[in-house]
Amino acid sequence: MEIAYNITEYSFKNIEKYPWIKANFEIGKIGSKDNREVIRLLENTHYPNIVKCLELINAYGNQSCEIGDTILHSNDIFNFQRAMSELFLFSYLYDRLGDNVIAISRIEHKNTPDISIINDDLEFLIEIYTPMDFYGYKSFKDLLVQVVKNLNIKFGFDISLKMSSMNFSFANTFPTFKEIYKWLENYEKEIILWLNSDKVGRSYECETPAKSIKLVTTLNNLSQDPLDRSIIYRESTRSTDTKLFFEIDNPEYFAKSQFGIKIKDKLQKQQAGIKKDGIIRVLAINFSLCDTSNIDFFNSERYYRNLKNDINLLVSDIIPYPPYDLVLPCELGFDCGFIKPVNLSDFDNSKIDELIATIHLNNPIKEIPTATVSEVNKIVDAMQEIDDENSH
Repeated sequence: MEIAYNITEYSFKNIEKYPWIKANFEIGKIGSKDNREVIRLLENTHYPNIVKCLELINAYGNQSCEIGDTILHSNDIFNFQRAMSELFLFSYLYDRLGDNVIAISRIEHKNTPDISIINDDLEFLIEIYTPMDFYGYKSFKDLLVQVVKNLNIKFGFDISLKMSSMNFSFANTFPTFKEIYKWLENYEKEIILWLNSDKVGRSYECETPAKSIKLVTTLNNLSQDPLDRSIIYRESTRSTDTKLFFEIDNPEYFAKSQFGIKIKDKLQKQQAGIKKDGIIRVLAINFSLCDTSNIDFFNSERYYRNLKNDINLLVSDIIPYPPYDLVLPCELGFDCGFIKPVNLSDFDNSKIDELIATIHLNNPIKEIPTATVSEVNKIVDAMQEIDDENSH
């Protein structure tokens, strides 16, 4: 199974707006397919955020060196998102510090940090880590939509995908990526056969790789235009959230969790090198792909204390110690926000606060406004209308 995107006149038309992308990205023939994520962007510029992505890549691709090159050639949606996270931080810093910010290119595939900042007599080396929790669940959900969207059939459609489960923790029940990938390959073949033989209004129900979950695929409409494809994805309520990993006041428990294991592994790689005078090594943990709406909860004393205790336990047996001088939780996107770093260096906290401010890594993460009762009711009513339409 390969998720590839149709190349149409839109790619050729839209790339003209982005001279750096055009100069460094070759498009195939109209009617062919391409699995690079930039094609997906060029074909979907009716979405405002996709336009913003293309504008950002075009504006900072040259200065960001390897980061920009990785984005252009990425054919994996998750690697693409991680590379975009690096570009988000690079552009944020470059706007404020100019040529003092350098994107570091890897030499002979050796572990190196992503970004260097020269600030007076100090150099900051920043490694950006973008973990995903509940990886199986997220892989399944995101790839499922892409598989259906890019089915190799010669007509368009309006399809609803609904995952249902009585298990509120179903995100924990997905198997390995290899098993998920194999399931998606089979589903792709089955759904093509079904679409070619069934009628509008009918549904196709099947089990998923997570046995507690059923997937119902409903064909709402057909179109003679193969590019006219609409997908509505819905799922049952679930109780998983990244925030839960940091609720328990027990660093030993956290260390054994999926999140603790991933962070420990990243810390051990020490990609910013060993401790040296004049260098501050920063591990920026970017939560933008995690299963939570916002990490402003770290601004509360309890959650930040737990985070600090968790990090201190994870690094306690890493040699040479410390693996980094600062561990900086953040959310990287068009608006970058940061939590107060966990300080593992010889500097006191007030000095670290001062240094972080000089390189602008102190922009706070803002709390997401809570929806009003009226706004929630409108959303519920809209969802009910969709259900009513699909039931006829």
